Amino acid sequence: MKKGFCLLLSVILIMSVLLVTPAFAGKPVQVPEANQSTVEDLLVETGEDVSILEDTEPAKDIVPDKIGLESPLEPVAGSVYKAVYLAEQIYGEMPAAEKLLAHVMKLQESKGGDSAHLVAVAHEINQLTRIHRAYLNSHSRVKRTVVLLTDETVRLAYHLAKRDGVKFVVYRYAASTYAMLGCYKRAAAVVELAMKLNPNRKAAYEDLKKLYKKAGIPGLKVFVRGQRPNFDVRPVIQNGRTLVPIRAISETMGAKVDFNAKQQMVIVNNGNINVNLYLNNKIALVNGKKVVLDEPAKVINKRTMIPLRFVSENLGAAVEYDPQSQTITVE
Repeated sequence: MKKGFCLLLSVILIMSVLLVTPAFAGKPVQVPEANQSTVEDLLVETGEDVSILEDTEPAKDIVPDKIGLESPLEPVAGSVYKAVYLAEQIYGEMPAAEKLLAHVMKLQESKGGDSAHLVAVAHEINQLTRIHRAYLNSHSRVKRTVVLLTDETVRLAYHLAKRDGVKFVVYRYAASTYAMLGCYKRAAAVVELAMKLNPNRKAAYEDLKKLYKKAGIPGLKVFVRGQRPNFDVRPVIQNGRTLVPIRAISETMGAKVDFNAKQQMVIVNNGNINVNLYLNNKIALVNGKKVVLDEPAKVINKRTMIPLRFVSENLGAAVEYDPQSQTITVE
C-alpha cells in the first residue's frame, strides 16, 4: 500500500512539472503586439564594452568580411531546432526566460513559419536582455547563448518571413539586443538589413554612425538611398575628395553609365540630367554647361573613379559625410 502511494505521488509530481514547464505547456501563448512604428524608436545603445564574441564567434553570414557585400545568411535547416536548444539553455540558467522558451516551442511547431511567434521570440529576447542586462554582461556563458539565439532569429526572418514588415521588426529587435550585449558589428549589420525595408532612413543612419564608431569598423562606408553599393574597388580619399567607382555608385542611384573610349569620356544619364566627365580633366559638362571639378575622374585599379559629391549632387541627390565613423550617405 505504502509502495503504491509513493508511486502515485511520483507520477503526480512528474505531471505537475510537465504542466508548468513552457516546453510542455499546451495552453495558448500570448503574442505581444509589435509593428514597424513600435520598433523604429528602439534604442540602439553603445554604452557596453565591445564583446569578445565579435572575434571568437563573429557570425560571418550576418557580418560579412567584405565591406558592401550583401549578407549571404546561412540556410535555415536546423535553425529552429538550434533555437529550441539555445532557449532551453537560457531557461535553465534564467527562469525569467519562461515566456521566451514558450514562444520558441510554438515557433518549432510551425517549423519556423509562424511570423507572430518569430516576432514574439525577438521581442522576448530583447525584453529579457533589457531587464537582465547587467547579469548577462557579467555571465559570459548565458550572454553567448542569448547572442547565438538572436543570430537564429535573424536567419529565420531573412529566409522564412514572407512580409518585409516582419523582417524589419525582427531586425530592429535584434539590433537593440546585440548592442546591449556589446556585439556592435552584428548590430550594424542588422540595422543595414532593416534600413533596406524602411524609407525612414535618417534614424538608421544615426544608429550606424554610432555603431561603426564604437566597433572601430575601418574604411569608408557609402550608402545610397539605403543601399550599400558593392564596390569591387573601395572608395578612396584623394586631396580631401572621396572618389568612388562611377558605375557602381551611379547605377545604385538608378542612372545609366556609358564610356566613350575615343574621347576618354564617362557619360552618366539620369532621366533629364546628363553628366559628361573626362578622364584626368577637371572640366565636366552638366546638361551642356561647363562645371569645374575639385578632383578629376581617373582610373584606379582598372576602375573609373569619380568625385562622389560632384556626381551625386549633379544627379539631384544630397550627400553627407561623418568623419568620425567614415560614413557617407547619399539621399
